[in-house]
Amino acid sequence: MSEVNQNNGYGQQQAAGASGPTAILNKCKEINNGIQELRAKRESQLAAAQNALLDSSTGKEDQATRQTLDYIEDEINRTFRYLRDLLQKVKNTPGSGDARVQTQIDVTSKNLQREIQQYQKTQSDFQKRLISLFSSGFVGLYASTPKVAAITVLPALILGGLRRIAGFITCPD
Repeated sequence: MSEVNQNNGYGQQQAAGASGPTAILNKCKEINNGIQELRAKRESQLAAAQNALLDSSTGKEDQATRQTLDYIEDEINRTFRYLRDLLQKVKNTPGSGDARVQTQIDVTSKNLQREIQQYQKTQSDFQKRLISLFSSGFVGLYASTPKVAAITVLPALILGGLRRIAGFITCPD
């Protein structure tokens, strides 16, 4: 009987340790590492895909480049949602109000918010460059007139990007 009580006590200790200050700080570190990976992806892969789309000259090239860009944007958005949800779980973890970890949680939350804002700015700047490209008279080889290009391509590119941005705008405080 004392063995059962020891096991139960040990099991409870393990569960408590999973939500203790060290576990919370480890989760914050995991989130911050994820934010760094997102920043690197935004600055390299996303920027390259956006530039490739702006530089493409044929409909077929546009389509392939757009698929790549969509994939990268979707991956970034999924990661933002995952990190946002993970941060919310950390904030709701017993012991998260402890002064020893609250500061790190706040820093992590601000880091996530800052990266979301940077991503939104990157997307907004890209949309402006795209609009500028179309309004300057650029017409891909696949469109017969600027009007056809603007009607068929531009709305899909802009609306697709805006829908993806709107999917994760909110970030827990």
